[in-house]
Amino acid sequence: MTLLNGNRFAYSGTQSVIDISAIPTAAVERIEIVADGASAIYGADAVAGVVNILLRKDYEGVTTSARLGGSTDGGNFQQQYNLLGGAKWSGGGFMATYDYFDNSAILARDRSYTATSNPASTLYPSLKRHSLLLSGHQELTPSLRLKADVIYKRGDMQSVRGLLADRPITTRGLVVDNEFETFGVAPTLEAEIGGAWTARLTGFYGTDKTYGVTQNFTNDVEARSIRIFDNRSVSVEAGIEGPLFTLPGGDVRLAAGGGWRSNRIVALVAGRNFAPTRENRFAYGELFVPLAGPAQDLAFAHRASITAALRWEDYSDSGSIVTPKLGFVYAPAPELSLGVSWGRSFKMPTLNQQYSGYTPVLLPVTGYGTLFPPGSTYLYIGGPNPDVGPERSENMTLSATFQPSPRLQIVTSLFRIDYRDRVAPPFGSPLGILTNPLFTSLVTFNPSAAQLDAAIVGASDPLGNATGGPYNPANVIALIDGRDRNIASQRYEGADLSLRYRAPVGGGRALTVTVNATWLDSRQQLLPGLPVTDLAGTIFNSPHFRARGGATFGDERFTIASFVNFTGGVTDRRRAVPAKVSPVATVDLAARIKIGDLAELSVNALNIFNAKPDRTAVASPSDTPFDSTNYSAIGRFFGLTISRDW
Repeated sequence: MTLLNGNRFAYSGTQSVIDISAIPTAAVERIEIVADGASAIYGADAVAGVVNILLRKDYEGVTTSARLGGSTDGGNFQQQYNLLGGAKWSGGGFMATYDYFDNSAILARDRSYTATSNPASTLYPSLKRHSLLLSGHQELTPSLRLKADVIYKRGDMQSVRGLLADRPITTRGLVVDNEFETFGVAPTLEAEIGGAWTARLTGFYGTDKTYGVTQNFTNDVEARSIRIFDNRSVSVEAGIEGPLFTLPGGDVRLAAGGGWRSNRIVALVAGRNFAPTRENRFAYGELFVPLAGPAQDLAFAHRASITAALRWEDYSDSGSIVTPKLGFVYAPAPELSLGVSWGRSFKMPTLNQQYSGYTPVLLPVTGYGTLFPPGSTYLYIGGPNPDVGPERSENMTLSATFQPSPRLQIVTSLFRIDYRDRVAPPFGSPLGILTNPLFTSLVTFNPSAAQLDAAIVGASDPLGNATGGPYNPANVIALIDGRDRNIASQRYEGADLSLRYRAPVGGGRALTVTVNATWLDSRQQLLPGLPVTDLAGTIFNSPHFRARGGATFGDERFTIASFVNFTGGVTDRRRAVPAKVSPVATVDLAARIKIGDLAELSVNALNIFNAKPDRTAVASPSDTPFDSTNYSAIGRFFGLTISRDW
């Protein structure tokens, strides 16, 4: 979950409110990361941790920046322009930033490994976006402060999907246009209430509006569907934080609070209106107990502490639940810190996950030999599902931080997350599903005309036909339900390693080496009673291994950096004979130079050797013929940024 100045702007809409790429680095003071599950304090969507972007309180002046870039193989021409301004005065300050971003689409004809797709299909959609961020603070009295953050974003995005490889989009294809507008405001009152205690009252109001139009072409005849989503979120939260009493190891501290949140989405999908509302009340408490501290000068106990937290939530459509978290940190010496944390989480599906509608596509039966009669087709439906319910998880993390000197830091952790009833699609692609016994419950063979009509009429978009022939219910041998559902169980476990070494080399310059690596293993059981199958290391799921490492050299006026990125390979098991998908390694270069005292120029080259993903099997020409979940279609990319202070 992403926070801005400690405030949660996330809610169950179709767009993310906080767009990190739209916030200039000059506006950011620092970024705090809570790597392990933090759902007991911040809510269910913080099960994977929290990223808190803290803006500079006292920025003064004006900064402008412009960035241009593009992929050398074609498409993805990017423009970004940013204006940042701020002022400060006695007891307060204000900052505003405007950002405009535009990137062109990457088409299938731009990449060699998508030659089997329709050349006009988009691999990377076009996007135009305007973003505005306002942040201010004012001291009302010596013990009372008012802060407020406002985010506004508006834009449009287009994607094209050709259902046949050798026909124009207007013969068989889809053009999807989405216009979106998001707004969020979070005012906060902070008061010092005595005895080093602080009280906080925070409100939030946000809207997320999406207007989508899908043009479905069949033999130059257009069928148009409209989707309108208007999501509104309101919340109020109050909390206190401060010391309860003092132990030899330090202050025992308590953070406690509670609040109310309401989400409502008004949706028009396929001519049908939905207006569900979800309300929830919540309360939380966190206790920090220091068992040992540096001031005690204890042997083999430089620092030790216990953290315990509870969160209670009551949902209008699900009832109430309590989620706990426990943590223990032990540092036998200043150079070494060991930690363990455990927690549980409960998460309701977003209203968008339930009510934004699914898409139907008619596909040819290919890759099955002579199992089915010639000319056979099957109907596949995929997307959100109104029948999904809440998901639960339990997570545990073991961590160690070793810092023998200010120059070197090594952080490693082991983690495990067990999900029950996680909301997710049951598979990444319909290829091979008809003969896979794991998915028997999702396939209806020889569906009746009434079953097919119900699936098509209930969709949010008109039927997409990727067969090359007219739709004939008599030729449809199966109906595959690939909509989101509650997966019975999933387990993710692995290890993270982070290394940073900084070596001064004289003249104010330094060489900094960083390495980050992750090993992941994950498995799932689709339904109770079915076998457990691998996720990690299989197509459209995370590879077992990822790593990024490199070096940065320079000083305040000039830096140069190079990094290597490695994404491990996966196995495609959708057909009888598994196929290996090769790993991808890319090399990035970047340089920055300060011109005078006010201007700065930076250049970057990503994937300079233009590494490409392997081609993969497809169920139809409309499928993307590579693992787009793990490997990017951007290719080699060059960018230039110039900024100036005024």
